Amino acid sequence: MTFLAEKFNVNPSDLSNQFRQEKGVTLTNYINTKRMEHAASPLRASDYIQERAERCGFLDINYFSHLFKRRYGLSPSKFRKASGGIERVEDKGAARQCYSIK
Repeated sequence: MTFLAEKFNVNPSDLSNQFRQEKGVTLTNYINTKRMEHAASPLRASDYIQERAERCGFLDINYFSHLFKRRYGLSPSKFRKASGGIERVEDKGAARQCYSIK
């Protein structure tokens, strides 16, 4: 968030407050949601989970796995190993969409 605040020459807390007022979610939650969507779609058997997490901006694999499981109900490895296609369903959160295994 500091990077964005500096880029737009605003105070980080002002940026956070303005974002929350406009979008109804915190900037951190919004960024993490977008990262999770990118990480999960598609998470193939050939992907190394740690590398995928890092490419999506998560340097701590444990934090990534925790957020992934909270959002999708499965660990990244179980999500990847599950057979079948991916269908779009409502997330556990309010009016957000995610992918789950058929």
